[in-house]
Amino acid sequence: HRAVVRRWTSPVEGKVSIDGNLRHDQNSLGNSGDGIRARIVSSRLGELASWNVNGSNADTRLNGVKVEKGDTLDFFVDPRTDSENDSFRWAPILKIAGTKEGEPKETVWNAKDDFRGPDPRPLNVWERYARVLLQTNEFAFVE
Repeated sequence: HRAVVRRWTSPVEGKVSIDGNLRHDQNSLGNSGDGIRARIVSSRLGELASWNVNGSNADTRLNGVKVEKGDTLDFFVDPRTDSENDSFRWAPILKIAGTKEGEPKETVWNAKDDFRGPDPRPLNVWERYARVLLQTNEFAFVE
């Protein structure tokens, strides 16, 4: 089994609210597969919530989750018993109220916009050349 994981690391101490919608689109794919399981796990508090969906959706809301600076919240999605037809959509939004004077009233992190890795580095000359070779018809039919 394999899981998809997004990790958020708290830059401050406070209480986080999480809001999102987990969607599993199996109905458009037929009746095969057994759905997915999603979980939110805190590095300090353990599993906070979990949802099982199969061709449906679920609201994924939590309020007042205490975090300290450096705590992580992991958003896991994994197949249940098989990995057939397990495509999903889940872009939770985290909000934390400012706790000190001079901080913004509320800070928001949106998984769709803010949870991403570093920008990919451009390919060098040899890597671009290799890519072109692999895309040519000559290499598509190597015997």
